[in-house]
Amino acid sequence: MNKMYLSWMVVVGVVLLLVGSVTTVGQAQYLIPQNPQGDVGTAFTYQGRLLNNGSPVNGTCDFRFNLYDDNMLSPTQVAGPVDRSSVTVSDGYFSTSIDFGSGAFTGQGRQLEILVRCPAGSGSYTTLSGMVWLAPAPYALSLQPGAEISSDTAGGLGAVLYVEDTYDGMFASAALKGQSTQGTGVYGAATANSGLNYGVYGETSSSSGYGVYSHGNAHVEGDLTWRAKTSYISVSAAAFRPMADGYDYDNRGDQLWNLDNASDGYVASVQLPHGATVTSMTFYWWDGTSTYDGHCTLYRTAMDGTNTVVMAEAWTSGDAATNSSSQDDSIVYATVDNSQYSYYLYWDLPVAGVGAYGVVIEYTITEPY
Repeated sequence: MNKMYLSWMVVVGVVLLLVGSVTTVGQAQYLIPQNPQGDVGTAFTYQGRLLNNGSPVNGTCDFRFNLYDDNMLSPTQVAGPVDRSSVTVSDGYFSTSIDFGSGAFTGQGRQLEILVRCPAGSGSYTTLSGMVWLAPAPYALSLQPGAEISSDTAGGLGAVLYVEDTYDGMFASAALKGQSTQGTGVYGAATANSGLNYGVYGETSSSSGYGVYSHGNAHVEGDLTWRAKTSYISVSAAAFRPMADGYDYDNRGDQLWNLDNASDGYVASVQLPHGATVTSMTFYWWDGTSTYDGHCTLYRTAMDGTNTVVMAEAWTSGDAATNSSSQDDSIVYATVDNSQYSYYLYWDLPVAGVGAYGVVIEYTITEPY
């Protein structure tokens, strides 16, 4: 490349700096209505004009692009080079796509360095003096660090910001990821005047996925609730103790037997989660006599001792002499209130032919415990 040509390129570079512009691929798509074919990607379109001492250039040129941070005195390269060969320049105008990858634009200012050689394939590149400041499209400003997105979106699960990940492969992915070294990865706030309002809403259709996932500590300023979840508490025979001294019984841990016709009453404490709703109680037993039936009762008793009520009750039946169970799902005072009441189970095993194995209490819960 001769010296005259180099001088010409430098002059052109100054002009290019002044007249060049950047538009995104996403913006260009609105010019021609079409059905979406996939992700927009990370490429954008650079458009500019080359002039030779005020005259437009015609022909083909090679362009090289480097991306730098916004430090004006000592810029640091963050991506590139990206080469675009044999770009057609007509009446000085040219257009080419540039793709610096997914990590190039993170909300900080960026400058574009341009190198060019004309005609294409000839000699070495010349760096144009000055860099092009990459200005964002107006609405892209709402996604820069520290920006605020505000809306009065209403209806259904309308969202100010909606993010969807349709990946269905074998590797984990996230529709929205928040990460912070010392602060908060994701922060959500909502003003709840009526109906359902969410600061952060996450949804997954996969049984092994997460609507909202926190890698590390999670803090909720307010109530944390979820759709009613069914859970269980099992109370084994080992938890029961006789109601009086001198009982003749055999408690093997997995089963309890009355060894005479008098040692019949046994009790066990039950730790039910506060706010849960008891839905059923199942009593597991063995009954070898047709004369007497045993029974299991779930009690709620006031902490001040003023009253005790029966919540559920189930009975043994017959003399089948086989393992069986009975269930009561007509629960009285079903909502658990540990601020005022305690809960316990009572077994009545009236004769030596009746034994008990355990109790399972089913409940639903809408909050952690």
